[in-house]
Amino acid sequence: MLPVSTAASPETDYQRWPLYWFARLEAALEGGDLTQAAEAQLRLEQLGLRVEPLVPWERAEATHAS
Repeated sequence: MLPVSTAASPETDYQRWPLYWFARLEAALEGGDLTQAAEAQLRLEQLGLRVEPLVPWERAEATHAS
């Protein structure tokens, strides 16, 4: 179980979860929203994760290669 914080926080707990930002990054890229994608990528880096998303044609090649 995750610890419950009683202190006021400017962000909610889920915003500290990498999975949340991975999902936001994926949704932004699929929707073509580069501003939101950049924000998600920055937040992931702040959490200690470096993500280099595949560009659309690389995704297609990766899918066909499997």
